Amino acid sequence: MSGVQIQSEIRAALIEVGFAVGAGPLRLRFKRATEEDAENPRAPWDGDNEDPDEYELLVIEEAFRAHQIDGASVLVSDRRYLAEAGVELPKPGDEVFIAEDRFYLHQVIPESPGGVALFYTLHMRR
Repeated sequence: MSGVQIQSEIRAALIEVGFAVGAGPLRLRFKRATEEDAENPRAPWDGDNEDPDEYELLVIEEAFRAHQIDGASVLVSDRRYLAEAGVELPKPGDEVFIAEDRFYLHQVIPESPGGVALFYTLHMRR
């Protein structure tokens, strides 16, 4: 089975689990952070404030274990999600939305046994 086939199987599993435990697959939306955003923050009343491109991918939450929360590299308020591969991925610093919650992506970890990313672990921080 190729890496692309395994990616497809994982995507199907994320959809199936979403329906089994809730109202369907959990979708993560994110907006790309740009250098211009950091240098020139804009307020909503500035006008001509186009939203950057928005992307979406399927995820499932995987909580950090108590022994992993050290108050430095992992905070109590941090969240971890497993995300599908083979799609546009967020990068550290991107603004991430899950349901009504907003986070910033802290770290992206490819899970790639055999050299092909099958899925990604996303470490997010408020």
